[in-house]
Amino acid sequence: MVNWQKKQRGWQKIYLSLWTVLLCLILVITVAQAAEITVQVDQSRVLANESFKLIFETKGSVDGEPDFSPLKKDFDILSQNQSSSFQFINGEGRRSTSWILNLIPKETGKFTIPAIKFGSSSSKPVTLLVSNDPAPATKKSQLDSDMFLLLEADTKKPYVQAQVVITLRFYRAINIASGTMTKPDFSGGEVVVESLGKGRQYDTKRHDRTYRVEEYRYLMFPQKSGKLTLKPIRLTAQIGGTNQVFGNLFNDPFGRQRSSTKRISSNSLSFDVQAIPQIFHNKRWLPAHEVIISQKWSQDPSQFIVDEPITRTINLMADGIPAKQLPKIVKHETPGLKQYTDKADFSDQEELTGIVGVLQQKNAIIPTTPGKYKLAAIEIPWWDVDEDKLKIARLKEEVFTVQPAINNNQTHTAQPQPIQQAVNAPTTQPQTTIIDNTTDSQKIPQAYLWLSLFFGCGWFLTVLAWWLHYRSWQKNITDGFSKAPKKTDKNILKQLKTSSLDNRPTETRRLLLQWANEIWPDLNNPSMAKIRNLVQPTLREELEKLEQTLFAKEPQPWNGAKLWQEIKAFKKGNDKGRGKEQNGQLSPLY
Repeated sequence: MVNWQKKQRGWQKIYLSLWTVLLCLILVITVAQAAEITVQVDQSRVLANESFKLIFETKGSVDGEPDFSPLKKDFDILSQNQSSSFQFINGEGRRSTSWILNLIPKETGKFTIPAIKFGSSSSKPVTLLVSNDPAPATKKSQLDSDMFLLLEADTKKPYVQAQVVITLRFYRAINIASGTMTKPDFSGGEVVVESLGKGRQYDTKRHDRTYRVEEYRYLMFPQKSGKLTLKPIRLTAQIGGTNQVFGNLFNDPFGRQRSSTKRISSNSLSFDVQAIPQIFHNKRWLPAHEVIISQKWSQDPSQFIVDEPITRTINLMADGIPAKQLPKIVKHETPGLKQYTDKADFSDQEELTGIVGVLQQKNAIIPTTPGKYKLAAIEIPWWDVDEDKLKIARLKEEVFTVQPAINNNQTHTAQPQPIQQAVNAPTTQPQTTIIDNTTDSQKIPQAYLWLSLFFGCGWFLTVLAWWLHYRSWQKNITDGFSKAPKKTDKNILKQLKTSSLDNRPTETRRLLLQWANEIWPDLNNPSMAKIRNLVQPTLREELEKLEQTLFAKEPQPWNGAKLWQEIKAFKKGNDKGRGKEQNGQLSPLY
């Protein structure tokens, strides 16, 4: 009996050992299944700047989440998804999990996708070749020309703190679902960058293909001299494909709309920033295309009267300089004149050619004593970046005479009084009697007569002065353009004719702005857009052609003869309008 029990215990130990071995084998097989990880690329050829899918598939279970951070060294991870499935094959259940990563290469060349850890398990390394050229069957004419970026600058040798207009154009011949673009990034120096306008869109043709162009403009202000580089701007676009109801499980495990991500880069730009010229000695450095200073009086400055204020408004306009960089107008103290300066008003006007800074400063002048006065000239040195030379914007000195104030309480000369006899005169002296034959009733009318005569003369002079002032004011209101052209107007027109007939568009635009400032002083620093709104359609069309020539991507020939003919016609029409106004008919201003 004892032997049988010993035998039974021996068989139990053998069975237990066999079950232990069997369980270990099952665990080994399970672990072996969990460690089976495959790596697959969804396309046979990977191109630079185009996305591809990298699929990791595990059979069985893994004991940890995958760590894909090693991929970030050579690739950008655009998206990451996960899916699981369970299948029965020959009565055996199999569980698999897939991780789908959407990647885009950072560079071209041969890369190794490193082993990715899934807890205690890991995938095998995979070699991947990223090519820069498309396949021979789809050469650049089909792929690279679908969309591209171009960077341009209006100058490559700007002065320090001078404005540079950078234009970015995005050409596309296909539709995109979405896209993100990097901002301008510079290397080699400190730069201030601002957006110019809201951008615009238009269609154009290149190499017999129609492109939709999205144009963006930026203003660059380099803060240091030396070499400067604008790095390529990158665009990452999501390109949509054909809708598929069920999808293709091999190409898209989720069966969604087929799409791809493509990245394109623009060209880079290099700049040679120049230092401030040594001949420029002013404290405030002003590099600009044009600087104009002008003034406007609240009334005729030749009619200064003591204690009556008059307002002088000075406008400073700079093409290519933000208003915050413009210098304030210095007030020169003058004995006999009280001056009160308001806070300067700064504003910026955006145009296709850049920014125009405007400073407006008002100064109230109150004369305290009559006499002749002189306000000193105002000079603003600036550097012409187009002609590369020093220039001075000047406001000539003002000389005027202050008249005394008209006061009705005039001081009158005292009338001689009759000599009165002393009361206690000595008796020995002969008594002299002065007889005044004028009675009291006669003295009063005579005094009133002189007083009335004086006030009558004062009233007549006042009415005469008021009438002359009213007539001058009425003439200023009704004449409009009836004033004879100033000498400056004639000189500008002469220069404008020469530049137009010589086909010099940049100088012609500058002279047009000066001419408009003379004939429309109320416009307060006119721009080309304002001028186009004030002229006839034929002249407006020529002005638009001038703007298109100046802002064209590539230099274009320009003929200014037609523009000059339209300017002459416009001037002739205004001269006829003056004649109608002088005959009592106020002709339309525009």
